[in-house]
Amino acid sequence: MRVLATVILLFIFNFSFADISAPPGFSIQTLNLTNGQALKPDGWFYSEQHRSQSSLRWVISKEDAREADGAYDVGISINLMLGFSEKTGMSSEQLSQSLISQITSYGEIIAQCEPQFVGGMKRVCVEKFEINKLGKKYHVMYTFMWWPNREFVAYTSAGSPPELWEKYQSTFNTMNEIEVIGVLDQD
Repeated sequence: MRVLATVILLFIFNFSFADISAPPGFSIQTLNLTNGQALKPDGWFYSEQHRSQSSLRWVISKEDAREADGAYDVGISINLMLGFSEKTGMSSEQLSQSLISQITSYGEIIAQCEPQFVGGMKRVCVEKFEINKLGKKYHVMYTFMWWPNREFVAYTSAGSPPELWEKYQSTFNTMNEIEVIGVLDQD
């Protein structure tokens, strides 16, 4: 397996408001429900595709996923899973490993990074080619992060058709600073 040639999407997870600054061509997008922040390229779209209060998903995409039943060709999804241990019986590490096993069970793995500790979190990344439900091929970089003693798991998937990956890779790299949980109002 070759060494990762792409920059791994790195999260900044904070329980306090991080000072994310938007470079030219980007704006700050608030992640509703958690008051987190992500960088959104100018002209791109933001949508929420939450499955439940414990399975949150935000999408920043070149295409308007709201008009395409949640589908997009170029973009990043930010996913946060909370409060799962009672329902699944799994720890954050077990759930993360289960998700990673699912992701690596299909498609062509380009590269996978070894687990690393980053600021108290554990991070694993998987870069791969995969075919979606409609038979279209995508180049995708998954990044999973979890805290060993906390009950939440976060992961992103940044992807595009393979022929567009080089064009958008630097955009994905710029979007790598994500604050999933921001300062929440304490009423």
